[in-house]
Amino acid sequence: MRHRSKAMGSLLSLYVLLLGTGLLCAQNAGQPAAKPSAQATLREVRVRLDWTPWAPHAALYAAEDQGYFKEVGLSVKMYVPPDPESTISLVAAGQDEFGISYMTDAILAREQGLKVISIAALIAHPLNSIMTLKKSGIAEPSKLSKTTIGTTGVPSDQAFLEWVLKKNGVDKDTVRLVNLGFNLAPALKSGNVDAIVGAYWPWEGIKLEEEQFPVNIFRLQDYGVPDYYELVLVSRDDLVKQDPNLVRGFLKAIVRGQEFVQQNPARAVDILRRVSPDLDKEFLTAAVNATVPLMQFPNGIFQQESGKWSEMIQFMLTAGLLKKAPEVSTLFTNEYFRGPN
Repeated sequence: MRHRSKAMGSLLSLYVLLLGTGLLCAQNAGQPAAKPSAQATLREVRVRLDWTPWAPHAALYAAEDQGYFKEVGLSVKMYVPPDPESTISLVAAGQDEFGISYMTDAILAREQGLKVISIAALIAHPLNSIMTLKKSGIAEPSKLSKTTIGTTGVPSDQAFLEWVLKKNGVDKDTVRLVNLGFNLAPALKSGNVDAIVGAYWPWEGIKLEEEQFPVNIFRLQDYGVPDYYELVLVSRDDLVKQDPNLVRGFLKAIVRGQEFVQQNPARAVDILRRVSPDLDKEFLTAAVNATVPLMQFPNGIFQQESGKWSEMIQFMLTAGLLKKAPEVSTLFTNEYFRGPN
């Protein structure tokens, strides 16, 4: 379902190219995102999404639909980019003020010197999972020995799989891996693979059930992988430092948007259907109901914990995804959920 970075090594070179062409800028730095007067011009900001608008984006689209962005002086353009793999590099270079990306990619980007920071976690727990068809009889990860497993080709997905196999007593050398890109579900339905990894349980899981292919879902955090933030909202360092009121205003609006979603899930589905008409109401209703509980955070909506970042860094070091651990304090901040000092 997802478009994920398969080669993070290209991020830095793309960033340098964009820097050379003058995209890196601090436009509108210092301009407040205060509530505008009737005649005030709304400030335009851009948000790169990670995928077709669906349940994890409900708070943002509710904020737009209910006028919460306008109330803080913002006109927000949310769009699905043609190349989601470049989100972090383009946000770092200043093309977009905000972007939705992945925790692992944000850590790798910082290791490579890209000055981006997570200002909010949109989903508190993994959506990524391992799936098998119920009719296969593979009801536990411990039964994955001597199977064929379809993967996305994303390094972190393979690392998650290998970790689950190891923690559940399966020798990874007994498993055959097939790179399916993001065409995971069709291969599982056809029987070409026995299991898939990299599928989102509130997307592929729900769709497969709707298509009469009941599945076993192995949520990664239940089988040895550290609990992590699936989607994070990133911005660039200089923007959040030079224009804190912009960030505060944007976050204030999406927090209100999420409160609206929690109180009005059916209306949230209708809002999403307007921007994603190809997604049917039954699917979106199930997806919203599944993901709303994942947007509950111990310290407040979308606020992050250093422990989760530290655990993921250690996992990535152990799995060989990361060579050097970045400072946790450089990876995320909750500062902009607070009002001005």
